[in-house]
Amino acid sequence: MSAAAFAPPADALAGDHTVAGSAHVVVVGLGVAAGGLLTYQTSMALAGPLGTAPVESPVDHGGFPGRAGEAAEAPRKALMDG
Repeated sequence: MSAAAFAPPADALAGDHTVAGSAHVVVVGLGVAAGGLLTYQTSMALAGPLGTAPVESPVDHGGFPGRAGEAAEAPRKALMDG
């Protein structure tokens, strides 16, 4: 199945969840430098049904190597503010 054809079960992902006693929240990450890539489009498509905005990081789709701190800061802030 291609990524373009896959639709995750938004009702199962939305909201706060508890698994094994720990709270779980889905944060959709989006590298701002990935603007024209399929990963940008799929992140936007996932965030909509979840009722949330993607959390933007100042990296591209493969941005973790060498910039892990920058890539992690935006989702960390979203979780702390959330």
